[in-house]
Amino acid sequence: MKKEEFQQTVQQKIIQQIAEKQKQDPSVVGMVVFGSCSVGQEKLDSDIDIEIISTKIKKYKLNHRKIKGVRVDLEIIPEKEFKRWIKEYPFLWYDYYKRHRVLLDKKSIITKAIAQLEAYFIKNPLAVEFWNKKLQLMKKQKSEGKQPENCYHIFDEAEIKFSKQNKVTRNFFLK
Repeated sequence: MKKEEFQQTVQQKIIQQIAEKQKQDPSVVGMVVFGSCSVGQEKLDSDIDIEIISTKIKKYKLNHRKIKGVRVDLEIIPEKEFKRWIKEYPFLWYDYYKRHRVLLDKKSIITKAIAQLEAYFIKNPLAVEFWNKKLQLMKKQKSEGKQPENCYHIFDEAEIKFSKQNKVTRNFFLK
């Protein structure tokens, strides 16, 4: 779906606002919206997930805020960390890989990351199967009005299953 085809929901207007502001910051080298808003499948109560890749910050930050009554999760990731995480933890990035929309990619960092993730998931069908089952279950639980499994628990499970160490070693995406 092309950018022009997205209906202008409140979420899309907020995304556009945030993107315009962040593009003014020279330290911002990449920006991605992921999840339902990236593919135009948001609902009235959908949150917005935006990732900003920066050359200025030194440590990962996750900011939660409300804009016009909509929850916005803004992840700010140091450029070096983003590259390392994609390389060392590709098994955590399936939904991001499948449902993302690039808002800014000054150095082709995101384009290269998506290519790396595609290569990983082509070679690792068990990881694809794992994520498809988890995402399908979460979607079903949401449609039934139930609270879906915590995504951080799923990240832990994926890391235990697919990492070389078979344990949680990362220090990001933790709760």
